[in-house]
Amino acid sequence: MNADSSPVDLASAPFPLMDPVARAASGMTLFYSQLEQVAPETHAGIGLLPHRDYAFVRGVDAVPIGLGEFAAVARHYPIVFSEGPMPAPLALTGLIQGENLFVDSQDQWLDDCYVPGYIRRYPFLLQVAPDGETATLAVDPSSTRVASVSSGKDVQSLFDAQENPSPVTRQAFNFCCAMHNEQVRVALLCRALDEHDLLVRGDVRFTLTNGKAHLIHGFKVVNQAAFRALPAEVFKAWADKGWVDAIVLHLASMRTNWQALFELYKARESDKARASGKTEA
Repeated sequence: MNADSSPVDLASAPFPLMDPVARAASGMTLFYSQLEQVAPETHAGIGLLPHRDYAFVRGVDAVPIGLGEFAAVARHYPIVFSEGPMPAPLALTGLIQGENLFVDSQDQWLDDCYVPGYIRRYPFLLQVAPDGETATLAVDPSSTRVASVSSGKDVQSLFDAQENPSPVTRQAFNFCCAMHNEQVRVALLCRALDEHDLLVRGDVRFTLTNGKAHLIHGFKVVNQAAFRALPAEVFKAWADKGWVDAIVLHLASMRTNWQALFELYKARESDKARASGKTEA
């Protein structure tokens, strides 16, 4: 499935495919295994299972976010920026590499906690042509949600009997377009932060339940003093674009959500200890 994308200059606002804290990889490493263009020739008999679990992000400890998500993300997660030549915002979902504290033992997301759009978009992804003029919907066929319509399960077909995109496919395409545009918008913010030297290295230290010190590093945060010292005309221009609000939300999330994340970590470790004791008994 393809259509004209919104008029965005992708050359000046690159799509922020980055990896969480201090690991160099592409966005494909974040739970996408393979991609196929959604087309009736290959997917007429394929559909999407309506149920959802989050087993596929159990090992994801940081998730890319869009500009419009800062307010929702800041209620639950520390927001940091990745290192490298193309910084991008991340919602931290864990303190230990490879552990997502927001996915419970039943592979469900914690109640009342916002699920980032990057995760809700899966197993679909928007592939934009190099010229930025057209966009194609792709799907990861390895996802447990992708199934044959003839499997006997309650599968929502990707195409109708006339091989037209079904409502679920159109909804996925529209959501992926919106997500892409959000990530392009946030890439512009990140480039401005970088150009004004507002991003500095950050780190957080805490003590593991075994008593050992643990350091989280490899990310960047906004330098508050430099942010406050921005020229008035720059500050106004950024406020008009919604960037000031995003930066304030980032800084607020750093003040309030590290402790909440640590409490989730301690609760998870306590659950592991209890389970281990029952097993040994």
